[in-house]
Amino acid sequence: MNIKTKEDKKIRNTILIFLNEYYQNNYACILSGSYVDGKYNEYSDIDVLIFTKDRTVVFNETLSYKNLKIQAIIIPVQNIQELLWVDYITCKGAFINMISKGKIIFDTANFLSNLQSHAAELQKQGGRLLTSHEVYMIRVKITSLLMNIKDGHDLNELTFSIASALDMLTEIKLKFAGSWCGD
Repeated sequence: MNIKTKEDKKIRNTILIFLNEYYQNNYACILSGSYVDGKYNEYSDIDVLIFTKDRTVVFNETLSYKNLKIQAIIIPVQNIQELLWVDYITCKGAFINMISKGKIIFDTANFLSNLQSHAAELQKQGGRLLTSHEVYMIRVKITSLLMNIKDGHDLNELTFSIASALDMLTEIKLKFAGSWCGD
């Protein structure tokens, strides 16, 4: 057994103890983020998606537990369809990405196995294409920002307008390509 595997096992066991202590009424749990991407280091947090039937809203909190920084993201099972829909419709893809690549810690009734395959399919499909009206509205916003830059004299306003224009241009470029904007 290599060191990485021992570390993985230790982290997974610590997460299970954490869940048993703080979130006993779980339906399923998945690890994601830099930990799953192989980019985890001593300063990283570990994203823990906790699916539950006891809550009605998505929320997250960062906790320190036994030398681990845990980003606990609590997701009500009844909200998952809406959560994925908003992720897809806005082309953000954050939850779709976390679920599709995550490592399952435990799974009730194959909930996460099925959800992961659905999220992986959405991930592969890419972000939703923009409607012609959305393209028009983005162009109007970009044009307005460019006019602000052209006519601007205040350094703070210019900085804000330039940053906003770059954000909008990047977003529209990603959306035209069918890419996710929130990875």
